[in-house]
Amino acid sequence: MKIGIIGAGKMAQALIHGLLNNHYITADRIYVTGSSISSSKKKAELLGVRYAPSNAELIETCDWIILGVKPHAIIPILSENRDLFVKNQKIILSLAAGISLASMEDATHKQQKIVRLMPNMAIEIGQSTTALVPNKQVNQSELDDVTALVETVGQAYLIGETMLPAFTGIAGCSPAFIALFIEGLARAGVKNGIVYQEAVNIAISATKSTAMLMSEKQLSPNTLIQDVCSPGGTTIEGVTTLEDERFIPTIVKAVDATISKDYFLSKKET
Repeated sequence: MKIGIIGAGKMAQALIHGLLNNHYITADRIYVTGSSISSSKKKAELLGVRYAPSNAELIETCDWIILGVKPHAIIPILSENRDLFVKNQKIILSLAAGISLASMEDATHKQQKIVRLMPNMAIEIGQSTTALVPNKQVNQSELDDVTALVETVGQAYLIGETMLPAFTGIAGCSPAFIALFIEGLARAGVKNGIVYQEAVNIAISATKSTAMLMSEKQLSPNTLIQDVCSPGGTTIEGVTTLEDERFIPTIVKAVDATISKDYFLSKKET
């Protein structure tokens, strides 16, 4: 099998690193294209893979085509190469937000096999939380293969397309929310005498270990909260303060805001 990446942006490059580091595929079976032959050569050299002189040649050469370009470029690329997609049974993997399966099918053909992938920033360290959204033309065996690819860079979650904005809100956007929470803990540490970078490191360690504990012991959030909050103790005072300040409703409001923005951008792109 050969994999082609059109427009190897940051997410696509991280995916390539994951595929190579986990020995999913060898470098000589990955092809990339950029905005020009010069750009394609530079990307290929940087990533240690091969390049194709054009998108058309990449599509002809490869079995899976990963679209790593900006959302506004997706439909033009598919439309320009429609005849190639009709001629060859390729699987398209799109990393673009806001471009629906239906829009991509319209730009190629109704029997085109397409999977939308929505990773998050942790793909850079092989720990992405990634949504998989296949269209009806993708069979189970093909979906299993795509899932195996995604699992080289983290966890894969098969969801319906209508759930993608919500998934993006809690998985794609949450790294920024969690970083903001860590920043808040660090500032509290500084306020009480801890050097900033040390406070950041402590907050990161505590956040990471808490997530690992919940995952490994399959603890619900409420169970962990109850376990940590001793009656009359210090933690319950902090939790009560967060609740008084509408901590959870504010998080829900933030996720809702990302979903609303996602819908707006989806309409704008289409």
